[in-house]
Amino acid sequence: IDSQFVLEEWLYVYPKGKKQTWFHRKRGNPIVFSNKMPGENRTIENLTRHNSLFLSAAAQNAHEALLPIFTWICGLSFVIGRRSKYHQYTARLCSKLDYKNEIERLVSVADLGIAEMNVEEIKFKSTDKTFDKIASILKLPNEPDPVIRLLHRLGNTTVPFNLDQESDGTLAYLALLGPAVEALKKGAPLLIDELDASLHPLLAIQLIRLFNTPSSNPKGAQLIFNTHDTNLLSSGVLRRDQIWFTEKGNDATSHLYPLSDFKP
Repeated sequence: IDSQFVLEEWLYVYPKGKKQTWFHRKRGNPIVFSNKMPGENRTIENLTRHNSLFLSAAAQNAHEALLPIFTWICGLSFVIGRRSKYHQYTARLCSKLDYKNEIERLVSVADLGIAEMNVEEIKFKSTDKTFDKIASILKLPNEPDPVIRLLHRLGNTTVPFNLDQESDGTLAYLALLGPAVEALKKGAPLLIDELDASLHPLLAIQLIRLFNTPSSNPKGAQLIFNTHDTNLLSSGVLRRDQIWFTEKGNDATSHLYPLSDFKP
């Protein structure tokens, strides 16, 4: 794609391991359809805009063969950018008891000195009178936001910390737990940019083990991430074929190659 057109689009399927091209689209030409793909393909082609995917148009028209593919792609979860925006995501998941129990368990086994985890609902308090007046006129809802509060062990007692009192490592781990637990429960792919950002290497290994262990990942959820943490290469938690390197070429394109291409 570019900013105006879908330049090329294709779909390959592999029934019984044998490749079939179901459709191939190139700008300026009619879409070439395989007779093996069911559905009202020509009708949907006429409804497809030049800047829209045929796959999207097919899903909007409940295409029996393509809708499941579109749905799977829409189910991908991403953790990108600042971790702080994912704390509330984790907190919201804790409204479901089974999610809360699993997140609490993973916080406990991380050995962060945390004795208990509570989720509190806090209403946003504005100090801006103009904002309050506009919110009142527009009748904007002021729903309470869930906030996670961690209680740390101190001798025989516990002390509650606000999130701004927690270390960056604890906050990064907490932010990733929500998306990770959700992916594991749904058997969905989770993509994380910079897994090691503010995260202790042992906690990164802990997260990877969750996905790499059949007992904790019975539905086959997949974790895809990039990292600069070379500790993961020697941790024994990843197979050689699961590790890929990326290298920028002289033409500024990135080349991807697996560790399994090399001898030990």
